[in-house]
Amino acid sequence: MLKLIVLRRDDVFITNVVRCRPPGNRDPLPDELAACDTYTLRQLEVLQPKLIVTLGRYSMARFVGSGPMRDLHGRTKDWNGITCLAMYHPAAILRTPTPEMRRIYAEDFRKIPPLLAEAQQKKAAALAAAAAASQPAEQLDQLRLF
Repeated sequence: MLKLIVLRRDDVFITNVVRCRPPGNRDPLPDELAACDTYTLRQLEVLQPKLIVTLGRYSMARFVGSGPMRDLHGRTKDWNGITCLAMYHPAAILRTPTPEMRRIYAEDFRKIPPLLAEAQQKKAAALAAAAAASQPAEQLDQLRLF
């Protein structure tokens, strides 16, 4: 799927909202999710991602909102200045390998490059604004003359 959008595996960081699989491969409980949240938030602080792509229900609920995946996949939401894109977990595609499910997954995946480009533009604009704000007033006046 990364090849579909011309990204390399080295270009992405994959993590999870829980750090170990619960016993019996059951769904994580709220206290297990909460126990890992500090670590997740610290990772995001260090990595400063341009985009968060949530893969599955639990990461989607944390960063995009709760609700049925069929309604929320492909949607975005801003979380602390970072765009988050909700997507099905790849395992869902393997469990339901229908042409329709593959089409939906590919369609959602194709949203990533424009979202990354938009995030890059926002970052460049913010850096330019910060640089302009740090210029002494007379230098700004000189810049306006040109």
